[in-house]
Amino acid sequence: MNARILNTYTTIASAVLVFALSACSGPQNARTDTPIVSVSLPGSSAVSSPLPDDDKTKPYSMRAKEKPNRCLAAGPFPALPEVSKPVDLLPCRPAEKKAQKEAADLIRKRYAPERPGSTVEVHFDCDGLDKTITKIEFESGGGHASMSMVRIERTDPAAPMYDVKGISVPGGLIRPNPPINYSLLEGLVSADAVALKMPSIRAALVAKIKEVGGSTNSGRGFGSSSSTHLVVRIEDAASRVMEGRYTGPVMSNDQDKRVPVEAAMEFIQSIVAAPVWVNNAPVRDEHKQFFVQLFVAHSPHFEDQWAWWVGERFVKLSAYMGTKALVPSLLHLLKNPDRDDASAMRTRDLAVEALVALTGWEPRAPTPGSGEKPRSNAEAANDFLEQCGKVTVTPGP
Repeated sequence: MNARILNTYTTIASAVLVFALSACSGPQNARTDTPIVSVSLPGSSAVSSPLPDDDKTKPYSMRAKEKPNRCLAAGPFPALPEVSKPVDLLPCRPAEKKAQKEAADLIRKRYAPERPGSTVEVHFDCDGLDKTITKIEFESGGGHASMSMVRIERTDPAAPMYDVKGISVPGGLIRPNPPINYSLLEGLVSADAVALKMPSIRAALVAKIKEVGGSTNSGRGFGSSSSTHLVVRIEDAASRVMEGRYTGPVMSNDQDKRVPVEAAMEFIQSIVAAPVWVNNAPVRDEHKQFFVQLFVAHSPHFEDQWAWWVGERFVKLSAYMGTKALVPSLLHLLKNPDRDDASAMRTRDLAVEALVALTGWEPRAPTPGSGEKPRSNAEAANDFLEQCGKVTVTPGP
């Protein structure tokens, strides 16, 4: 699962990064609790060790409890990265009229009025971040389309280039098996390219839309069963954060929330040149750290309405991009899933696969030569909760 080097390093100057934004949204029925003998992931060595002959006559559950804790082999789990703790926002930055006009024009272009003869007004809230932005993160995708997550970052505010890292996962219904075909991105973008569009990105993120006037006797609208996921997050050197987020169906009555984030995304697309994604590339530590931070940021949204398919992709990817720091978070997803919720059951099964990959322990596999049947995901989930739940977490720095 985990490898070390990514050879392709693409220099990025400016242009377009486009992500698919349409998909099917509602939870779907799925077969659950299917016994699985083993998991096969790149680099995984998750197999059960043969037990002494005299143990083979005992039930598996009894033998497992008599064995040393299977999750303790590598010691305590490392702590999760802390979420940024920003200082107080600065006083509102002076308005950049050119950027606000560019943002307002794009928002009006993308907004479909619901009342004939109405006017779409765009106003702007306070921007309390510092002038220099050190990090841009954005996520884009749909339930049956690919989902991509990209970070543009420089740790030195005076550096001439920003580092770019990305992770992409294909669309379709996510299941515990077979393995997923992910893609990775790594490269550079110039600070000048970022600075050129940053004022417009910031304006879009604080934009507020209001449709006024028009006929009250008639109207028009649109709706769709497709679901889209959009996140744009920017951060300054003092960890002040400004974020736009929308996950839900594409319809007319959500435009005030969705369209400003779409506009911010479009401005970012003009920064980044056509990227070169590498399929199933070895996963470097930098991508693992990036993914774990994204997982932590998304954790509060696992239960959000419409976001079930986003969470499933994060859990699936944790088997490939995660570290043992995610084990406690994955254990939480094993606890008492609603059996009438197909996504909750899939998420539990995906978490079992991820825990097998991260811990190297496969509790479903019978002892070779014992004649035992493979154990279910539900039984494996209980084993992980019982064993891994006892392992402590190494305090952070």
